[in-house]
Amino acid sequence: MIERSSIHLGTLVFLFALFCCSVLAQVIQYTSPVSFLPEFEAFQSGALEYKILLLCQLAILAWCVYLINAIWRASIVPSFKKAQCLLIFGLIYFVFMTFRLVAGFTFAAEGSWLNNPIPSTFHIVLSLFVLCHGHYHWQRSRRKS
Repeated sequence: MIERSSIHLGTLVFLFALFCCSVLAQVIQYTSPVSFLPEFEAFQSGALEYKILLLCQLAILAWCVYLINAIWRASIVPSFKKAQCLLIFGLIYFVFMTFRLVAGFTFAAEGSWLNNPIPSTFHIVLSLFVLCHGHYHWQRSRRKS
């Protein structure tokens, strides 16, 4: 039988890889645009200046690497309280970004913050990362008690 943490680890690595691809594609389009990727503007909503956004993205990537490494090494102490916080935050984040994505495809005005599917999609990826991390804590803390 597959160890539950390996399922979490595999899922987290997959979601991390998706987010890395988004960040890398955006950097490529900023520095040396290529025709086979969406235009640079499609990767961001414009809420933050790109250099600040990139710093935030790099911090998120570092956090993801830290968590993946900690789960790989089994050095995270499972916590039901962390599980609750991560699952609640992740669910709210997921619902809001899914609404943003749906709004962008249906009723949002052209050019609005809501009408930008690539950032919404990758926010959903990040929300799934948070939910998976929360599920890891929930599953492990239940096993401990």
